[in-house]
Amino acid sequence: MQINCALGRIKSSHPKIPKMKLSYWHWVVLCLLATVVWGTTFPIMKQALSAYTPISLIAFRFAIASLALGAYIHFSKEKLTNYDITRGAILGVIFFLGFLFQITGFIYTSATSNAFITGLYVVLVPIFSSAFLKKFPSNNVIFSCILAIFGLYLLSGFGAALNIGDAIAFAGTIMWSIHILAVSKFTKNAGTVGLTFSQLATVALIGSVLTVFLGEFPATITAESISIPIYLGLFATAAAFLIQIGAQKVIEPSKVSLIFVCEVAFAAIFAYFLLGETLSLLQLSGAILMFAAMLLSEFGK
Repeated sequence: MQINCALGRIKSSHPKIPKMKLSYWHWVVLCLLATVVWGTTFPIMKQALSAYTPISLIAFRFAIASLALGAYIHFSKEKLTNYDITRGAILGVIFFLGFLFQITGFIYTSATSNAFITGLYVVLVPIFSSAFLKKFPSNNVIFSCILAIFGLYLLSGFGAALNIGDAIAFAGTIMWSIHILAVSKFTKNAGTVGLTFSQLATVALIGSVLTVFLGEFPATITAESISIPIYLGLFATAAAFLIQIGAQKVIEPSKVSLIFVCEVAFAAIFAYFLLGETLSLLQLSGAILMFAAMLLSEFGK
């Protein structure tokens, strides 16, 4: 009897991970930090394609992210509902297509151009939101979008000649726009961790099956080829998209897209330092305008 009581005390004393309730502005700051991390991924993923195919990189990245969140769910006793699983699977399919188009685009275009085209979701999200969700952005958000578009134009170097990589990247942009709106619709009734895990696990499953089926394994295994998917999986995927799911419970889609568009500016900056891609004064001005648009959307009247 005493042993059973002792075991009961041990079980009841299992440590639980504390949950914090974050304010609106906490989520805004976290979203901005996520864009910094995402900005680093453009040059990193372009470099990673020397060792990985697009599909195998997706598989490794999302498998690591899924394992990390799966471990969190196990030790925190987080609930995973049927709603989380089914909606997460839908998000995962959209997610996979977005990443497949984006990463494939890196083969044919620069990291800066890819980031610029990805940032065009700042235009598509308000349009899709108005058309499909009947959520019309405020005048302040509309003006912020116009300012962000102009900043994107400056950052792009005045629209150099487009190539097949740009077209592929734009297909990814359409997927990202749909994903932001789908997250906004599903996240209200879903658990933040559960929905995030389900969508990441879906992407990992699709990527892994295709990697095995197509035989697209890394040609060589090096410290760098291992560290890249670990960084992408833990920080740019598990942590960053956990932030997105949580933030979209309190931030409307059009404003989220204006915050996330700052990743384009960060991508251009990191591409300059890591890949040596040039960044002119006008392009730097465009990056500043995009930050201004994000700030205006949050602080403007």
